[in-house]
Amino acid sequence: MTQDYSPFISPQGFSNETDQVKDMLAQLDWDDARALRVNAKTTEFIKTIRNTPAGSSEIETFLQHYPLSSIEGRALMTLAEALLRIPDTETADALIAEKIGVSDWKHIGGSGFFGAASSFGLGMAKSMLEGFLSGVSKPVIRKATIETVRRLGAQFVVGETINSAIKIAEKESKNGFRMSFDMLGEGARTEADAGRYFKTYVEAVHAISNCNTTSLPLEDKHGMSVKLSALHPRYTWTQADNCVPEIADKLLTLAKIAAQKGITLTVDAEESERLEIFLDIFARVAMSSELKGWNGLGLAVQAYDRRCHDVIDYIINLAKNSGHFLQMRLVKGAYWDGEIKRAQVSGWAQYPVFTRKVNTDLSYLLAAQKMLAARDVIRPMFATHNAGTAAAILELAGSNRSGFEFQRLFGMGQHLGGILRHTENIPVTYYAPVGSYEDLLPYLVRRMLENGANTSFVSQIRDKNINPEKLSRDVVEVVKNNLEKPLSLPLPRDIYGTRQNSKGYDLSRQTDYKELLSQIIPSPLRGEDQSGADINSIFLTAQKSFADWNATPAKTRADILRKTADLIENNTENLIYLLQSEAKKTLFDAISEIREAVDFSRYYATEGEKSFGSDGQILKGPTGESNILKLTGRGVFVAISPWNFPLAIFLGQVSAALMAGNTVIAKPAEQTPKIAALTVDILYRAGVPKNVLHLVQGDGKIGADLVAHPHA
Repeated sequence: MTQDYSPFISPQGFSNETDQVKDMLAQLDWDDARALRVNAKTTEFIKTIRNTPAGSSEIETFLQHYPLSSIEGRALMTLAEALLRIPDTETADALIAEKIGVSDWKHIGGSGFFGAASSFGLGMAKSMLEGFLSGVSKPVIRKATIETVRRLGAQFVVGETINSAIKIAEKESKNGFRMSFDMLGEGARTEADAGRYFKTYVEAVHAISNCNTTSLPLEDKHGMSVKLSALHPRYTWTQADNCVPEIADKLLTLAKIAAQKGITLTVDAEESERLEIFLDIFARVAMSSELKGWNGLGLAVQAYDRRCHDVIDYIINLAKNSGHFLQMRLVKGAYWDGEIKRAQVSGWAQYPVFTRKVNTDLSYLLAAQKMLAARDVIRPMFATHNAGTAAAILELAGSNRSGFEFQRLFGMGQHLGGILRHTENIPVTYYAPVGSYEDLLPYLVRRMLENGANTSFVSQIRDKNINPEKLSRDVVEVVKNNLEKPLSLPLPRDIYGTRQNSKGYDLSRQTDYKELLSQIIPSPLRGEDQSGADINSIFLTAQKSFADWNATPAKTRADILRKTADLIENNTENLIYLLQSEAKKTLFDAISEIREAVDFSRYYATEGEKSFGSDGQILKGPTGESNILKLTGRGVFVAISPWNFPLAIFLGQVSAALMAGNTVIAKPAEQTPKIAALTVDILYRAGVPKNVLHLVQGDGKIGADLVAHPHA
């Protein structure tokens, strides 16, 4: 396999989302005349869809009536995610009773399964649950509800096996559509899982090639989509040395079979933390000389990812350097909630995705502009159910309507896809999942999140209470109107409001990872053996210092802890070194413990300032009396910490006691003296008087002496 390529390295990018949006606006070729043409085309699409009785699929109609903002929509979401995985009937019955019982299932019309399910299935289930025969009815209700959930999933899946899916594909081929089959299965947990998924992919390539008409051009034949997470149980950047070459070999094997059989192969995008290794794997395969003459290799790019346009530039250059004509599927993104939550939990400086939906829409348009301009080396594939987005792409394409296609999910965007294919004469491909219900659940939940939200275009397009003009709004104008408005989603560091979140690191970015590693150096501090320490003298000093420290204003003590948190973050590299060398922590465990220590300090500072303030806390007076709670320190505290969390637990004990106005004698585990020494030094630098905090190093005997001391 040829490896003469430059791996994608995430650029430093923009410090904030608003600056990046301004840059995107400057790059997009857009004016008022273009906006008016797009608006008119969008309105035309919407009116055509609304005036067509079969303009929505069953599942679209169902989700329009029960969006995720409704009790029923959330009940469906929970049932879809959990019900099929519950092994015992008792728990399943309890879940059904809880979710169906609080919902109001109204008849939504139509002769299909979901029209009946709403009024007779789910509605009747609620009535039976509330009736006197509820106990007898449970098996019937369970079976009906499970069948509804199964049918819900089946709306998004073209078949449980590739052979059954091909039968559907044959019918759609006659209507001018092709399919990119997605063999459901992601997140392999074991080698056996990965082996099974790989075998399924190989079998699918052969089956798909057999159903194609050989005389058709490559881009008109049914193809296949793959997820790299299905090919390896350790598909993560931390295992890059192992997983990247192994997955690349598997992907190359699939690509060679696809090339031999004359079908397309598209690699799906997944979480942002996998972006760099995803592109590394793809580039290794794209550069392979074994695929010479085949132009069927493609990948998905997510417009909500803030690195989207850098990725597109990289792939365009890769196509030029590899000599392969590459395919590129542009999607808006399917993991937004997970990306946001992971960034918050991890304490990253910025979100990896756009936080405003309209900013993602703008990103999509700029990405489309870039891709359409590179049709000499790539084939753009625009995945969208949004009539406005489709109209904008047609406008950006200009008079050249060749060399690109639209894509839609099987079961969604049915009528828009028909308009684009038959009225606009643009090729349309179904993204067609294939798999069993066991593999279906993660996919189903994502589809419901995308299409069940009340802000989703799919859920709004059939609502005649919403004017077409509102749905055909100019994305660029909306973005400009929001530019000066603060983003509604706080940055990860600000999610707690009253206190700052601890700083984290997105080490999936190679530049950040290497920079952090280069700064981890040995700490000069040493923990000395104090086996001969005068315990009585230490206790006497601590006792004498208690009154003054306890009288120190709570705000002063809180500010010292906040400064301690800042100093810990400033000493991250030294602490990582000590946690790894002395406590034998992994890099991730070391960072997590540092962040926990920082969070302890800031949390105790915030809560302690309220609890130990001089004015006290005013309590409720049920009978009109005035109740004020005032807290104070108790004296000398001995804090003995274990070896397994030598920073977080050590500092947690010490900082809580100090915030409460106590003086502290701190005895760390004998295995981790250096970590304790650096931590205490930081506390001193933050402003804790040395006569208030005393570090005592040593073995278990010293710890026993401290505990047994009469003044402890």
